[in-house]
Amino acid sequence: MHKFRLTVNASANEPNNVNDGDTALAVTISGLPSGVVLDDNGNPLTITNGSVTLTSAQLTGLTLTSDGEDQHFNLAVTATAIDNGNAATAASTTSTLHVDVTPTTSTTSVAAQFDAVNNVLDFNNHTIETNTTGQTIQLTDAGHPGVTLNASGNQINADGSGETLDLSGWDRAVEINFAAGTIRLDANTLTPSGSISGFTSVLGTTHNDFFDNLAGGVSVTGGAGAVDHFSLAASVLNSTSIPTITNFNATNESIDLSALLDTKFGPGSNPANASNFVQLKEDAGGNSATLSINVNGTPGGTFVAAAHLGGVHSTDTVTAILDHAHTTAQLHPA
Repeated sequence: MHKFRLTVNASANEPNNVNDGDTALAVTISGLPSGVVLDDNGNPLTITNGSVTLTSAQLTGLTLTSDGEDQHFNLAVTATAIDNGNAATAASTTSTLHVDVTPTTSTTSVAAQFDAVNNVLDFNNHTIETNTTGQTIQLTDAGHPGVTLNASGNQINADGSGETLDLSGWDRAVEINFAAGTIRLDANTLTPSGSISGFTSVLGTTHNDFFDNLAGGVSVTGGAGAVDHFSLAASVLNSTSIPTITNFNATNESIDLSALLDTKFGPGSNPANASNFVQLKEDAGGNSATLSINVNGTPGGTFVAAAHLGGVHSTDTVTAILDHAHTTAQLHPA
């Protein structure tokens, strides 16, 4: 949301050209987009069909709040002078006011509500949307990590670019299935908490989170001290961009390739032949590695990048899960 002072300088000549002080000035602003709210010194004003009529006194404390959906628009400002309450002799002038809404980077925090009577934490039916570049949506569980969480019907969506979902203040493990677009705000429950889509970055909790079916250009950062579970979607090779795990811990964490490899080559894998269909190469600079998949599945085939693993060096060993039988292979960055 973007809130700023709206300056409207409006005046009109008295209809009889006599400055006798008995003329009232009414100002009508029209052309307001649906995502705009006006208030007068903190008092919300009623907008009807994109139009609102104000007194001259209301102009001094006028502010406009926009959802950023319409970033550039023109407002028609009509000032009408009514002499002694006689509308028949009213005189009006209209001018155009151009408005530019400049998106800014900000953080919006949404907290779960604690029900002390039933000792339950509620996070239900939230519709959280952002279309602002650089916007961060932060979820917090109100400092009640041990109580039962009641969470369902939530929609957590981003439709701009560069938005971040920050779960670092959520004090229980979560599970996000990026392919299905679902989120469980308590990974120990079986019921989804709602839908999720569109975020460029996700910051995990300090618990052991599940980031399933990673695909596209999403960037995931696990919480400090957590041992997270990461898996790649079967469709990961179909995208022009690939996911990034910014702080992959090669000592304690593994990456699950079973959905991807089962789809490409069928179930059942021989870890001795892992190098035929998956490889890891250290990136320039030595601070990350790229995991690639052999789309042919045979020696000499074409390897296509599937994920970036931040924090992986040439001296590390990465454990990869090759199939749904949890056959593992040890990958050594070249």
